[in-house]
Amino acid sequence: MTGLRRLAPKLSHLLVSVLLLAVATQQALHRAFSKKSISRHELKQGEITYFQPPSLPYAEEMVNFIGRHQNPSDCQSAKFLVWRWRPVECGMGSDLHVMTVALAAALATQRVLVLHPGTEYPWTPWAIDSKCPTHNLDCFTKPLSHCELTPADMRVENVAELSPAQLDAAIALATSPTTTTPNSAPDHSPRVLTFSRDQDFLDRYRGLIPPQFSGKLGSTWVTMDDIVSLSHWRAVGIAYILRWNGSFDYRIRSAISEMLPTSPLPPCITVHIRHGDKKAEMKLLPLSDYIAAVKKMKEDYPEVRHIDTIFLTTDDGAVVDQVGQYPEFRFIVTDHSRNDKISYGELARREGYNITMHAFIDLELALQCRGFVVTTASNWSRLIEELRMIRGKWNTPWIDLIPGTW
Repeated sequence: MTGLRRLAPKLSHLLVSVLLLAVATQQALHRAFSKKSISRHELKQGEITYFQPPSLPYAEEMVNFIGRHQNPSDCQSAKFLVWRWRPVECGMGSDLHVMTVALAAALATQRVLVLHPGTEYPWTPWAIDSKCPTHNLDCFTKPLSHCELTPADMRVENVAELSPAQLDAAIALATSPTTTTPNSAPDHSPRVLTFSRDQDFLDRYRGLIPPQFSGKLGSTWVTMDDIVSLSHWRAVGIAYILRWNGSFDYRIRSAISEMLPTSPLPPCITVHIRHGDKKAEMKLLPLSDYIAAVKKMKEDYPEVRHIDTIFLTTDDGAVVDQVGQYPEFRFIVTDHSRNDKISYGELARREGYNITMHAFIDLELALQCRGFVVTTASNWSRLIEELRMIRGKWNTPWIDLIPGTW
């Protein structure tokens, strides 16, 4: 009993600090959602800063290159690759990473990647809510392109599916040493192609890096061959896709400001733990394994040796309940629904837009920390890895307990 009494004050302080952040989270979300209008001045002040140094080499140039490709001066003469969300139950991280494959294919074939204009392909269930009238990714992010297709453009007679032969031919042409202008040969394929959702197609091209990332980028000659790995491309692709639109950026900033009204997060180490239905794809590690990795990181990296605050992001409420077993650390956890007894997709069907909002708040907070312990067998851990390399944390301490296959 003596030991328990000695630990009790620390445990009490720990739980109070977690609950205070949780209450603030709920208040912040309510206030952010209830705000009716946002001035341009407020949006400009609130925008998230990208490409904070040190970032991946040429990341900003690559994202700007994608932006120019995706926003041609003449949409009428452009050709398009259309993204349709997969109807199977997939997590947000999985959806977004498959979209980077589609973006690579669009670049390779000199097409503009756009969302399907029809209402039969919403981002289900992640965007279902009255706060998101389109029920699509554009409730959260800037448009993939300023070009838009209409339902008439998607008539069966006007559309075909991108085939492996077409993609292989485009890649071969773009990478040919005798080709000076990628895809300069006449393209007689339909103006609109759809990106295949066939698993064999995805498996075949999941490692695709856009062939344009070798040679000239913008006004600077950059030889990218020895620089751009698949993880490098994925980071750049995700950075382009996840550019918050003004309204959603303001909501995230408002929520975080309510949680942390006087200062940013204290120096911290991010720990992301994915459990739940992920057990079908990877071994689920207990909290103790992640804590052991944090301690190892503190031993090996002087820059985080003094840090005793952990920002914990997880889908498993039982993990949150276990943090009191580690009184040497202060845990910061946001309050939202966690239930590892059901699939993440089912949880999203129950909560829709709100769970997506919570997830992106957690993502932004995670990126504020100075060290990272994750399992990139989880797509959400990959998002954290990719965006930290863009947001000035490229050379920060990083431990991957279960590396994913890319």
